[in-house]
Amino acid sequence: MPVTGQPRRFLALTDIRLEDWRYLLTFFRPACRFLLISLLVSAFQTLSYLPMAFFVRRAFDQALPARRTDLFLLYGLAVVGLTLVNSSLTLWNRHITLGIIKTAIRDLRDEIIAKSYTLSRSYYGHSDQNRHRFTIVQDTERLDLMSCNLLTQALPALLVSATLAGLLVYLNYFLFLVLAVFSALAIAIGWRMKSRIVAANLSFKEALTHFNRSVLFVLQMMDLTRVQTAESFELERQRTGTEALRKNSRRAEWLRIAYVEVQSLILAIAGVIILIVGGAAIVRGMMTVGELISFYFIVGLLGANMRAWWSSIPSLLAGCDSLASIHALMRSKDLEPYTGRGRIDFKGEIRFEGVRFDYGGAPVLKEVDWIITPGTSTVLLGPNGSGKTSLVHLILGFYRPRAGTLKADGIPYGELDVRALRRQIGVMPQHSDLFSGTVRANLTYGLDEIIPERIDEACRLVGADTFIQGLERGYESQVGENGMLLSGGQRQRLLLARAILRRPRLLILDEPTNHLDENSIRPIAQKLRQLDFRPAILWITHHPFLQEGAERILTLDQGRLVEATPSPTRFG
Repeated sequence: MPVTGQPRRFLALTDIRLEDWRYLLTFFRPACRFLLISLLVSAFQTLSYLPMAFFVRRAFDQALPARRTDLFLLYGLAVVGLTLVNSSLTLWNRHITLGIIKTAIRDLRDEIIAKSYTLSRSYYGHSDQNRHRFTIVQDTERLDLMSCNLLTQALPALLVSATLAGLLVYLNYFLFLVLAVFSALAIAIGWRMKSRIVAANLSFKEALTHFNRSVLFVLQMMDLTRVQTAESFELERQRTGTEALRKNSRRAEWLRIAYVEVQSLILAIAGVIILIVGGAAIVRGMMTVGELISFYFIVGLLGANMRAWWSSIPSLLAGCDSLASIHALMRSKDLEPYTGRGRIDFKGEIRFEGVRFDYGGAPVLKEVDWIITPGTSTVLLGPNGSGKTSLVHLILGFYRPRAGTLKADGIPYGELDVRALRRQIGVMPQHSDLFSGTVRANLTYGLDEIIPERIDEACRLVGADTFIQGLERGYESQVGENGMLLSGGQRQRLLLARAILRRPRLLILDEPTNHLDENSIRPIAQKLRQLDFRPAILWITHHPFLQEGAERILTLDQGRLVEATPSPTRFG
């Protein structure tokens, strides 16, 4: 799909607000002591460069002119030994730091997922879920990469570079000034390239988000594409997305490579100039060969550290954009409508008192007054779009009414822990919400306690036991994504079994007769009516037999509930 969307302001290191960085630092705060130790170790490592420069200078100014091979070798071994110690400390230090980073990013991901469960249903209705998924997966990965580069490369490299720069000033301030001029040039060029890198990263992120959305469409709408014979059309449309991703990915990677190569080229030219200037100084007797070699040796170390810093810049810029996206999500105020803490042993009574509701447009429900009485059976009728599903969502606490009050057992929803209330309500949705996994996993999803006997009982009650026993692995058989490996009737029976498995006090069944034949509906309905825990049952159905067996029949008519007189026929 083509990359579209509203233009966004480019973010850079200097554009990120301090509160974004403070938010990120909260995940590193438990390990602040270890991070401080890590920096102190890096500072200690820089002390080894002074004797290295000393040994190099002595090797070329004393051992080499005196033709003392043994002494030259000794100095060389000393430099190698210090280098090995330095590298060992670096590896140990990086190992500790990586452990801290990975723990912090894990905690961040856990918090984002936890936040996702607190966001309202309307948030997911209006937001781009692909972007939300991108933030959870891709943005946290980019933040992980940024943190790794910042703490294991950029900051240690800056600390070492500062020490090496001071050492170079001590060795030869004039040559250091030559190096400083070229370093300033590299920084200026890098600053000019920054905005292009940020823009390229942003375009790549947008392209990747759209590609992710396209792939999800391909997988979810495979049957629709085949039924509509739209394979050629869909392939062409997907190619537009893959081509956009190719272009943006190539540009982002090319700018990253160009940035690093330009910096390396400038440093290489600086090294050549230093050799030329230093060689002229030797000819004039202004410095010794050992002084030039030791200076050049330190320049090489400085160049390696500067390259480590500069090569981190692209990932730091990308990470800054991801940090802004993550913190924006975490600051979202569009939360679940109820935050009460009260818990009740729910008896099954739900009361609507003057409830009005809409989704920001025309009213869906108008002045609804209604009581669901414990142990009773109620049928809810109404055409598509009349508000039946909205009533269910209000009962489940997904939305707060615009006016009026909902009560459970006489207690307002605003005072209740609605999540705890939901645990005492069984719901069978109209559309299958089975996930890829086993039959058992789908049946017991969310249960605190799994009792095999109750699973068997629930499946027998709705007639699911027969087909489950016929599966190759029984309860451990896979159902496929959205239950695609099962028939419509089998999926329906599993959904029914899951709804009653918790022995809820209120059972909401939305079009429960879908995919079930007449001979199956009657015995299932009779058994549900005779459940030993006697839940209130709300049937959302137009099936005549279920209407015959209800204590109450309600019809939603232009946002208002109208009651009809039920037939005297009862289940059983």
